[in-house]
Order: sequence, then C-alpha cells, then structure tokens
Amino acid sequence: MLGRVAKNVSVAGGNITLERGSVVGGSLLAAGGSIDARGSVVKDVKLAGANILISGQVGGNTTIYQGGGKNGGLVVLSQAVLNGGLEYTSEKPADIQQGARIIGPNVYKKSALTQTAQAAKSNLRTAGKVFAVILWGIMFFAKLIALLIFVLVLKKISGTISDGMIARFWPTVGWGAVVFFATPAAAFVLLFTIIGIPFSFLLMAWYMLVTFLAFILASIAFGKFVCKWLNWKKDSLVWSSVFGFVLLETFMTLGFVGFLVMIFAACWGLGGIMLSKNYIKELKG
Repeated sequence: MLGRVAKNVSVAGGNITLERGSVVGGSLLAAGGSIDARGSVVKDVKLAGANILISGQVGGNTTIYQGGGKNGGLVVLSQAVLNGGLEYTSEKPADIQQGARIIGPNVYKKSALTQTAQAAKSNLRTAGKVFAVILWGIMFFAKLIALLIFVLVLKKISGTISDGMIARFWPTVGWGAVVFFATPAAAFVLLFTIIGIPFSFLLMAWYMLVTFLAFILASIAFGKFVCKWLNWKKDSLVWSSVFGFVLLETFMTLGFVGFLVMIFAACWGLGGIMLSKNYIKELKG
C-alpha cells in the first residue's frame, strides 16, 4: 500500500507492505504471511502473520499475533515509534532493536500452541521416565527370580561353573567376548541371504536367551568373588548370588561406566556358558 487513507484499513494477503510515507488515518487491521509496516498509522494497529516487520510510526496501541513456528518472527526496527503499548503473542520474544521507541507497556505472551506443545513434551518425557523405571523394575525382578531358581535347582552346577569362571577369569571373558560380538555380526550377515533370514532371527533369539543366562552366571560368580575377597564367611550360595546380582545391577546404572560393566558381565557370563562343560568335567575328574 502506498499513499494516504483517511479512515480504517483492513487487508489480508500473502505479502502485505505499508510503504514508507504512507499514512492510515484510522486503524490498521492486517493478516498475512509476511507483513512489513513501514508507514504511519494514526490509531491502533492489529497484525497477524508469520513474519512481521515494523519500522514505521503508530499513534495508538499495537496488538500482534505472530505464528508460523520457529521460522517466523516479529522484528521492531530502530526507527519504529509506537506511541501506545505493544502487546504480542508469539512462540518466541520479539527482536526489538536498539533505538526503537515503545511509549506504552511492552507485553509478551507465549502462544497457546507453544504452551500446549511444551506441556505435551514435558508429559511425554515424564511418561518415558516412568515407563523406563517400570521396565527396569520388571527386568530386575525377572532376573532376580530366574537367579534364585537357577541357584536353588542347579546349585551344584551353578557353583561349579562360577568357580571355573573365577579361576579362569580372562580365558572365560575372552571366549565370552567372541560370542558376544560375533553372534550379532553373523546374524546380520545372514539377513542378506534369503535362506538365512529365518536362521538370523533364530540366532538372535538364542543370543538374547544365553545373554540373559550369562548375567545370572556373572552375578553368581561376582557375588562369590566379592565375598571371598572381603573374607566373608558365607556358605550360602543363594546369599552370595543375590549380593552379586544387586552389586552388578547397581554398577550398571552408572551411565557409560555402567554400560562397560554390562558388556564385561555379559562376556564373562557367556564365557562361563561356553566353557561350562569343561568346568563340570574337571569337577567329575
């Protein structure tokens, strides 16, 4: 728009420009994608758009709704003069440049959409944390119950394997590391062969099962090792196994260190499973 209008102006469009030197004798109401207000408005200004630029003069109050997401924005240039107050609703604060004159109050309100989105994100994060805690609790008690069953039903075998895991610590970890890293790699390679796809899924199912059992064996062996190291005279395999299990689970919550502990425990337990026949033969021999 270029020129002078004696009364009010209402306009809507994609790109709206009130050219410098233009004068609106009444109020200006504009809605568009991009609004550039360079001219003068005697009374009030009400604008709604994604990108809004104000560099002219307003005699009354200025009310703005800025939408369009984070890519949009409201900019008040240094030569702007707003004799009334500025009240704007936006996802982010306006860029009010130094030298711009706002005589009345400057009120910023976050858009309801932004507040709703932030609330939704906060609720989603909270729900995720609660779900993670519940899942961890389920896995914790599932492994604990499996540990107790394993120790009570296979007390002699579990004791023998855990003794071998402690006595031959590094060979056990080494063989376990081979299984831990080679099995997923083999399953991945099988996915690229049509006939090997079902075998890949079966291999990964076996891998998850033995890894679960590996943590149980690692807990038993770790509990026995710690009790022996602390010189605790405890003959109960159940007590020492639960103690080792709780220690390992605690260590595995320590961020990156916990991640390394988890891998190490899995390798140790997998090695114990792979070498279990040798340990049992040695006992019988």
